[in-house]
Amino acid sequence: MRIERVRLAVQHARPEEALTLAKGTRLSKDIPPSWRTWLLLDVARAYADTGDSEGAVRTLEALRRPRQDG
Repeated sequence: MRIERVRLAVQHARPEEALTLAKGTRLSKDIPPSWRTWLLLDVARAYADTGDSEGAVRTLEALRRPRQDG
């Protein structure tokens, strides 16, 4: 549910809200890899939308790292 809320915040030009929501998101091993990918892409876009290119790049780099269950 929270992943979808992050997505909607990004789509409705509310990047700060998306980043706040994303910080509280835990990705368990039950979450499909595609959902993790979409979440990270949405977070990267939110960082880019706020002008934080370093945050966007850091988030995109997380796509290459092995999945960490939390």
